[in-house]
Formats: sequence, structure tokens, C-alpha cells
Amino acid sequence: METCDSPQKFGKILKMIRDTGDSGVYIFGDSSFMKEKAIEIAIERASGPMQAMNRSVFQGTELKSTVPLFDQLLQYPSMAQERVVVLRDFNKVPKAVREKIADFDVPSTSFFVVEEEKPDKRKAEYKKLSKKLLTIDLSEPRLYNIKPWAEYFANKYKVRLNREALDYIVEHAAVSIDSLRAEMEKISLLHQDRLLVKKDIEEVVSHSLSKNRFDFGDALRDRNPALVFETLENMLSFGENAGSLLWVLGDELQKLAMLKAGIEIRMNPYILRKYQSSVRAFSEEELRAGLMAAYRADILIKSGKMKDTDAIYWALGEIISSWKR
Repeated sequence: METCDSPQKFGKILKMIRDTGDSGVYIFGDSSFMKEKAIEIAIERASGPMQAMNRSVFQGTELKSTVPLFDQLLQYPSMAQERVVVLRDFNKVPKAVREKIADFDVPSTSFFVVEEEKPDKRKAEYKKLSKKLLTIDLSEPRLYNIKPWAEYFANKYKVRLNREALDYIVEHAAVSIDSLRAEMEKISLLHQDRLLVKKDIEEVVSHSLSKNRFDFGDALRDRNPALVFETLENMLSFGENAGSLLWVLGDELQKLAMLKAGIEIRMNPYILRKYQSSVRAFSEEELRAGLMAAYRADILIKSGKMKDTDAIYWALGEIISSWKR
């Protein structure tokens, strides 16, 4: 299985899709930008004068039988090397139909693209498809991997930024790769032909994620369960990636645990005082249980046993239930 952790790796993945000798590609993950681009490249394999006749797209919500899908896969291409057949939202296809699709052998004259958001890696259809097709996980990058994407889009849209301005965009607009792309495109239309500083772009960037993250951290440190879940839901509604928020949760708990253990942390003195004030309310056992819950949630995600959003709610439930009232 291929994964993507940088714009450079994404470029290599697109080349793999373009050149692969496999009978298709199985794409999943929550990055709409990367998935749409990957499907676009796959569809380009059916190029030529009759390309419209060699391309078919099915929606999982509408597919009730294998008949129309298999009919397209079994047709010979018209004046081209192969047909491309795309199936979107595979997870929304009825179970019996999914099983038949997973058992189907795609002929060499077709290229089959299967897309969904979060597969259950324990199920037989995932195991079968991942053996037959080039399998690619295109999930949103973690917060600590988002900056290279900001640099990538700045170069693409020819936006010149100093480091402070770039950091500001990452901090305030990094909901997803696509949100970064949109912000950089917007900045390119308003500012051109000069080096931009933080002041130039403060009024352009749409909304602040950092405030929501600070509110989330404050609610956690204040041991306020209702506010924890309220701020979490706000961030998710903005399009924040639940896996990235799990990292934020673990980072908050790690800082508290380090302070509890007497380990010095370098940060803004004002913010440090807030942490030092909050840590007194937590016992070592509570912080240890919290870190373990965050770690276990990350393992559940990586193993495919739990979806990102379910995992962070589960972790928070474990953490809050460990608090002594």
C-alpha cells in the first residue's frame, strides 16, 4: 500500500497511477484534493479520439447491481488501449454487490478505479481489492506535515511569502490541503509581484483554526467535558481532520505530563503560566491514562479498526472518564 506524506511523494504516486501495469487503482482517504487529482490522472489513461466513449463513472449510492458496472468493464475500448471505469463511494455500495466486485477479475482492456473514504481493512473485500489493484491511502497530512504543502501551493501560484507570512497561513488556514490551495490561490489574485509579509495577508485568510485549537486546549486543561466536545465539534464542522486533532490532543497531554514530571518546556511565558496553573488539577495517573488513550486511538486508526472521528471521540471518552471528580 502506498501512502502520501509530502507533495513530492504525491507527484510520484500520480506517476505510478499513470504508468502502472496493474488492472486498476484502489484509492481511499479523506483528502479530497489528492483523491480528485489521482482520479483525474487515472481517467487520462483512456485518451484518444473516442475518449468520452472509453470513460464511465458510477456512484456507490446508485449502484444496486453489478450488471451495469461489469458491462462497462467488459466492453472493448474504442480506438484506445483501455477503458477507464470509476466507482465512487465504494463503501456505500450494498454489501452483496461489494463482495462480487471484489471477486471480479478486471480484463486487461480496462482500468478500474475504486474510491472510498475509510475502508474497513478487516473485511474480505478490502483484502481482495488491495491484492489486485494499486492501493493508495490519500489521507490529509498531520499538522506537522502540512507546511510543505503550503510551500508547494505558494510555488504553484507564484506567491512570494516571507517565513512569518507562510507560518501564519499554515496556522490559520490549514484545515485541509484543499483549504491551503484555496487560500493561496486567493492571495495570488490579490497580491502579485512582491514579497508578502504577515501584515499583507492577515485580512485575506478566511478563519482562524488556532483560536479553536486554543479553545479546545483550554477546555481540556479546565477539565470541562461539555466545552471539550463543543470545541471539537466546531473544529470538525470547519473541516478539521480528526486524525490531526488526535495529535493536538496527545500534544496537550504530553505538555501537561512533562510539567507534572518537572521537565522544563520552552514556550511563550504567558501560555506556560496557563499550563502550570492547570497541571495542578491533574494526577500522574490521569495524565498517564490520557496519553495511553491517545496512543491506543492512534493505533486503532492505523490498523483500520476505527475511523479517525470515532477514535478521537473514543479517546476523549476514555480520558474524561478517568478524571477523578
